[in-house]
Amino acid sequence: MASDIVKEYKLKFPFDSDGDLVDLVNIYSDYDKGNFLCNVTHKRREEIPHEDIYNKNNNDLYVYLFNLWKNNLLSISYDDVKSGKYDITYEIMPVINYLKRIPDAKSKEDVDRYLNPKDNEVRLFINKYSFDSGFYSFWHKIDSKGLTAINSNLNIDSFLTLNIKRYDVPKFSKLFTTLCLEQNIPFSYRYNDSGNINDNFIINCDKRYLNNYVQIIRAILKKYPNLASRIGKPSYLVGYTEDKIGFAMGDYIDYYSKRADHIESCIRDISNHFIANNMKKTIDTDLGKISIIDYLSYEMAGIISEKQCNYAIENHSYPDYVKYNNVDYMKKVAIAIKKVIYKKLKSSDSLNEIIVNVDDSDIIIPYNIIECVIKKSVKLIFKNNPHLYSSLKSYIKISAKNVGIEPDYCIDTVDDDNLVKEKRRV
Repeated sequence: MASDIVKEYKLKFPFDSDGDLVDLVNIYSDYDKGNFLCNVTHKRREEIPHEDIYNKNNNDLYVYLFNLWKNNLLSISYDDVKSGKYDITYEIMPVINYLKRIPDAKSKEDVDRYLNPKDNEVRLFINKYSFDSGFYSFWHKIDSKGLTAINSNLNIDSFLTLNIKRYDVPKFSKLFTTLCLEQNIPFSYRYNDSGNINDNFIINCDKRYLNNYVQIIRAILKKYPNLASRIGKPSYLVGYTEDKIGFAMGDYIDYYSKRADHIESCIRDISNHFIANNMKKTIDTDLGKISIIDYLSYEMAGIISEKQCNYAIENHSYPDYVKYNNVDYMKKVAIAIKKVIYKKLKSSDSLNEIIVNVDDSDIIIPYNIIECVIKKSVKLIFKNNPHLYSSLKSYIKISAKNVGIEPDYCIDTVDDDNLVKEKRRV
């Protein structure tokens, strides 16, 4: 079933181009910028945020959703509640009676006021049954159950993603909601309006409605070509169609975490193996054209020297500061580090910690400094040895099954014809 979906929608491998692999290696190498998964899924905030367009579209969406929810609830009778047709209890009746007394909203201010009545009991039940389940944060969740009070019975086994411009998100959300309701298609989606994340529109999928969702998305993109032209390529972790609809199988959080961890480990394996077997190979660096082992040694020595200088300043020890802030001293530290690295790598020993003796003083280089320097070197190593990108891509595909990922990378390995072993019901 899963492989059929890949073929039917002609899904592309998540990081199909060399440019994507370059980006992933550079993200891995930027050790000081935080978590690999976070950096893979995030992007820079848009240079032109278009706040005026976004605010207008967002207010229109908010008003639309409120009026839709309000009028759907007003269509529910006491007998409907009694029959069990809707996923509500009699406690909804005070809310319905309250909604009968207010007109449709015309502005976001109206909605905010209507959702916060003075009656505490009514406000309590509004909060329980409101369509508004996420407007307090960057992530906003909208589903047909919240808007119609009808249980959707969705078995979530996959998700679609879109990389939409922030100011287009509310408009797209309104269009998607309208078309789903018109076609009686249950739905559950969420979007992020922070403006700094890829895959900012996530549609939770039940395989029974997957094709409906895809066709609805394509209908919107066809009718609104300008909006379609601003759709970006999904993140590096999901498969995608020719028209940039991202597809992934499984739970949203687990899916991204598993793939980010796997890619990170693959880059680490490839780069560590290359370093261990090519220590004397030269690379272009900001220090000039030097060997890999010299680059690692000098970078570590520079960090240690800076830390020693800072310590000397904190302890008001000017003689120590002069000693450590000296090129000749740093060279001695670098040479000592180089000898230990060479010995460890030749004997296939890990670089968890390095201890060197300089001027009768032991210097301990902890793992976090070693890891930082090695990661910093990776982008330089790959840039100077571009064949490593194809090796990385092959290694990712070959080793994927070891962590429960199919070679096409957007599907988890399963034991049967189900899309995932465990489904989430919405």
